[in-house]
Amino acid sequence: MREIKVKKDKIENNIKIMNMNFVALDFETANYKHTSICQIGIVVFEDGEIVDKLSLLVKPTPNYFENLHISIHGIKPEKVKDKPTFDEYWSKILQYFENKEIVAHNASFDLSALRHTLQYFNIPFPKTTYHCSMQLSKRILKGLINYQLPTVCKHYNIDIEHHDALNDAIAAGKIIVNLCKDEQVTSIQELTTKLNFRPGKLFDNDYLPFSGKSERKSNWSHKILYDNILPQTAEFNDEHPFYEKYIVFTGALSNLSRVDAMQMVVNSGGFIKPDSLTQKTNYLVVGNYDFKQYGDGYKSTKLQKAEQYIQKSLDIEVISENDFFKMVHS
Repeated sequence: MREIKVKKDKIENNIKIMNMNFVALDFETANYKHTSICQIGIVVFEDGEIVDKLSLLVKPTPNYFENLHISIHGIKPEKVKDKPTFDEYWSKILQYFENKEIVAHNASFDLSALRHTLQYFNIPFPKTTYHCSMQLSKRILKGLINYQLPTVCKHYNIDIEHHDALNDAIAAGKIIVNLCKDEQVTSIQELTTKLNFRPGKLFDNDYLPFSGKSERKSNWSHKILYDNILPQTAEFNDEHPFYEKYIVFTGALSNLSRVDAMQMVVNSGGFIKPDSLTQKTNYLVVGNYDFKQYGDGYKSTKLQKAEQYIQKSLDIEVISENDFFKMVHS
C-alpha cells in the first residue's frame, strides 16, 4: 500500500454542496486491541468534493494479527513489518484532525481506536468534532436490511472495495454528501442538528460521544439476562453500538461459541433475552456460512421474520458474524 494524494476528484453525480467540508476517516485493526491500527484511510472533502487522499500502512501495537482480522481486510504481518508505528505517523497526519470535522462509518469504532492509540503513546488529543455516517443513515434510510457500509453504498450506487481503509473512508464521505442532498441541507453540522444528534468531540484527553435522542425508552435495569450470562463489568460505554440493544443470533458462529458471543453482548450493555426474534430485536447476527447463503437467496425462519419487521420499519438490522465482531469491539 502506498501513500495516495489527488486533487479535485469529484464524487458521483457531480454533487457539490457548499460548506460541505470535512475529513472522512477509517481504520483497520490487526487484532482485538483498540490500539492495533494497521491501516489508516483519510479523505478530505471540500464543498462536497474529494480534494485529498491519504492511505498508510501501520505497524500495529501490539504487533500481531488475528486470523479473523486478516480474513476481513487481507493485511498480513509481512505487509507492515517495516512500516512506522502510529506515533511515528502522528506529526504527519495531525493536520487532518486538529479543529476538523471528522466523518466515519460506525464512528464509535474508529474514534475509540484513535483515542486508545493516542493514550497508549501519551499523545494529547486533538480538538476534533466527529459524526457517524452509520447512525445518520439509520435515521434517514428506513427499511434497509442493515446499515453496514456495503449496504448503504449499494443504496446510493457507490462503488466500494470494503475493508480497505482508504476506500471505506471515501465511501463514508460520499454517504454523508448523499444524505445531505436527500435532506436538503448544506453542511454536515446542519444534517446532524436536523436529525437530532449531538456531534462527538475530542478535547483535552477527554471526549463526548456522537449521540442522538433514543427512539426507544431505556430500561436496562429491568431486564433479565439469558440464563447465567451476566455482565463482567459494572460500567458501560453508552456510545457502544450494542448498549441497551437486543441482540439475537442465528446459524453457527465460525470463530467462537454462541455463549461467548452472548457474553460479549452483555459486557457491552446489550440484551440477549429473549433469544428468539421479536419486535424488540435490534440486531440479528447471522453466522458467516448462513450469511453467505442468505446473500445467495437462502432465508431461514428468523431471516424471513427479520425481513418482515424491516418492511414494517421496525428498528432491526441483519448483520454478519464479521460485522458483529467489528461492532462488539468498538
